[in-house]
Amino acid sequence: MIRLLLPLLTLLVAFTSSASSGTWSLDKAIVGATSNQQLPVELEDGPFHIKATLNLHRLGGTAAGIRIGDSLLFGFDARNGSLFVEGRAVGRTKLLDAPNPLEANKAFAFNVRRDADNRTSFSLDGREVFTTDKLTGPVDHLTIRPLRNRMDVMALTVSGSLRHPSNEVIVDQSIIPLLNDGSDLALLDLNIRVKEATTLKSVRLSFAGTTDTKDIRKLTLFRNTSANQRRTDQPTTVSSDIQSTTTLAANLPLKQGSNHFWLAVQITPGADLMHQVTVTVESVALEDGRTMSPPSTSPSPMRLAYAIHKQGQHNCHTFRIPALTKANDGSLLAVYDMRYNSARDLQEHMDIGLSRSTDGGQTWAPPVPIMDMGEYGGKPQKENGCSDPGILVDTQTGEIIVTACWTHGKPNTHQWVGKGSEPGHEIGVSTQFMAVRSSDHGRTWSQPENWTQSIKDPAWYLFAPAPGNGITMSNGTLVIPTQGRDANGHPFSNITWSKDRGKTWHVSSPARTNTTECAVAQLSDGSLMLSMRDNRNRHLKDHTNGRAVATTRDLGETWQKHSADHGLLPEPVCMASLISTTLPDGRHVLLFSNPRDKHHRRNMTIQLSLDDGKSWPQQRHILLDEGRGYGYSSLVMIDAQTIGIVYESSVADMTFQKIPLADFAIPQPAQSAD
Repeated sequence: MIRLLLPLLTLLVAFTSSASSGTWSLDKAIVGATSNQQLPVELEDGPFHIKATLNLHRLGGTAAGIRIGDSLLFGFDARNGSLFVEGRAVGRTKLLDAPNPLEANKAFAFNVRRDADNRTSFSLDGREVFTTDKLTGPVDHLTIRPLRNRMDVMALTVSGSLRHPSNEVIVDQSIIPLLNDGSDLALLDLNIRVKEATTLKSVRLSFAGTTDTKDIRKLTLFRNTSANQRRTDQPTTVSSDIQSTTTLAANLPLKQGSNHFWLAVQITPGADLMHQVTVTVESVALEDGRTMSPPSTSPSPMRLAYAIHKQGQHNCHTFRIPALTKANDGSLLAVYDMRYNSARDLQEHMDIGLSRSTDGGQTWAPPVPIMDMGEYGGKPQKENGCSDPGILVDTQTGEIIVTACWTHGKPNTHQWVGKGSEPGHEIGVSTQFMAVRSSDHGRTWSQPENWTQSIKDPAWYLFAPAPGNGITMSNGTLVIPTQGRDANGHPFSNITWSKDRGKTWHVSSPARTNTTECAVAQLSDGSLMLSMRDNRNRHLKDHTNGRAVATTRDLGETWQKHSADHGLLPEPVCMASLISTTLPDGRHVLLFSNPRDKHHRRNMTIQLSLDDGKSWPQQRHILLDEGRGYGYSSLVMIDAQTIGIVYESSVADMTFQKIPLADFAIPQPAQSAD
């Protein structure tokens, strides 16, 4: 057993802060700690180095470790004796392959180093055992976690951009859709940092820029145990009398350092979807009469939204894969996968469902299945799944066609992988290309039609509709985006078109290979643009990341690469939506939506282009949801002034929002000289 020649007083934790040299050191050793010890040091974003000499009194699945902020815990002693990591930076608990060199009651060197490229390495006794590039941003605490162990910290030094204790208010606000169903949603996160323990008396909020404060039914301030871990079991103050300036009374103890809260909002059920909420934290008041204010900012508005589906509603686990259109009578139709048992893809029990709105999207009728293959062939419904709907309105006749793919049999397969779908046309061998039709604006639907034999090349492994919306061209040609796997099993994107009102269909050549889900729109010169999800973007994370974009003047017989290809429209590899419209002054406009991020399905954004997609200026981007979701979306023009979007958001499976076209800061047309 290690004997530390220190007086008994060192059993108490003692810390000091060194001079402002960017280094903090533990003043006296911590001996035999059995409870969490949070060190009074925080780090700004950027490189840092944590150097420690530690000792564990025993090994045997104690899960002892050191927590680096709220993002990562490095564990020394998992149940199987291995090293492990867990937390937001790594997802689920990950057992490390590196052998565990630690022995009970034997001191070891522990080093954590983050470089300028956000690469963080962890080493034990000079040997690297784990690296990650996900530990980013400031570190607001370092915590020794003995858990079921006893730990000695004989030495510990932290170097980097230190954040010394101070009095400040930090507001973190992420834009999300605010559902008008009365549920609690996060309006902002609040970190009140104080040099000494005190009491919070009130928080003063401004709602300047909010359309109507009556849209806000209730505000609740919740206390968190740490950053990024919102809890709902500790409400601290509630207000249902919301004015343009609102003060939330409180009487809450604040400890030295960081104190984390989050502000929840409930939107009045049925509130107008064209409204928005803007909130600013003006100040917080402390018990001694002092007030503190966060740095002045220009907060972004959050738009109200309608939840077409939340997980578990309508006796269905998950809705996924939206497609949206407007019928000739003005009603809005949203179709999607109804995934009854789980969120997983085919093969599973799922139907194509429909929600219909007759008031511009303010309310939606309950979902109904419109393509359901039941127990075809004597197989259970989980072996007769339909998925990936596309929707098309023939604007000349009013007929609506919904396409989807159907897999029969083949349990535990996926149509895009291996033999999940195979060459040929046979049901049960190849995934089928299906369609249903409506001639009464989506009120009733035909029985499913099987188009597979008439349009699929039998050499191909798969041919399927691309989810989203098809179009009626200005000359009346019907076009739907499609996708498949060729005779070698390689993915491609193309279009399928009809000149006889959907009686017969013709399949174009591929616009690109190693691409899949795609969206089609007509450009100002009558040609077609195809925007494609590109598998190459799984690895391309530099300036070459972006949607594959091609155009055609001959319905896909030949294709040309567009100037926006791989550069202007970043993507994390995900479905996207593309539509076109004409402004009252005659200018042609493209609208595009996707998770605008190279790495994750987050930052759902609508972008507008006035030059057939050659540029998508930042000032004509509208961010709807910074959170993570599945990220699929579909756009529609509700009327000449209003855009509608249904998408898989961070707060609901299927979310609908309305955005005025005027919000895109479209410049006035240039005036010609007389």
